[in-house]
Amino acid sequence: MFLNSWRRRFLRESKRNRQSKRPLSRPQRFQPALEFLEDRLAPAVFNVNTTADTVAANLNTGQDNTGHVSLRAAVQAANHLGGTNSINLPAGTYQFAIPGAGEDNAATGDLDVKNNLTIKSGQWWASLSGGSTSVSTTLWATWSPAVTWVDVQIGDFNGDGLADITGRDLGSGNWWTGLSNGSAFTTSKWASWSTAVTWVDVRAGQVA
Repeated sequence: MFLNSWRRRFLRESKRNRQSKRPLSRPQRFQPALEFLEDRLAPAVFNVNTTADTVAANLNTGQDNTGHVSLRAAVQAANHLGGTNSINLPAGTYQFAIPGAGEDNAATGDLDVKNNLTIKSGQWWASLSGGSTSVSTTLWATWSPAVTWVDVQIGDFNGDGLADITGRDLGSGNWWTGLSNGSAFTTSKWASWSTAVTWVDVRAGQVA
């Protein structure tokens, strides 16, 4: 009786020991996978450098066969690339000299814009008030449309009683001021601030 009882206990303990020595189950392996996203286009910027009416020879850069970028060529390139793009347009007179009708790719006639397009001219227009309504609106100055202008302020910066305009080029830190003569702004560089500093709370006023 004692022998049988000891033998059963020994068999039970041996079985538990064998179970405890079984290898632990492996954790599930992490398997990275690639997920394809929708196509995304980086905005393109075209800098017009001629007033001539030419077509694009390169639809990626907007250059015509002379290497210039006209307004028409820039619009054609923006249409070709798709997405959201912008054109920097300097001051000047732009005439559409290529005749054509029934064409929708801006190659002839008018300019067909097919996507989101912003045209930046950098022009300052002033409306002279007659006391209750603006009596005339004219072009007073043109600043570079390729520059990001910040901290633009209005004030009398030379003490002649006329309102002038000033602004900072974010890229270079240069301050440019347009002094009014009553009919236009004459713009010149006045100062340069460090681009390594984040300037805040910029105000114009008589400080001396």
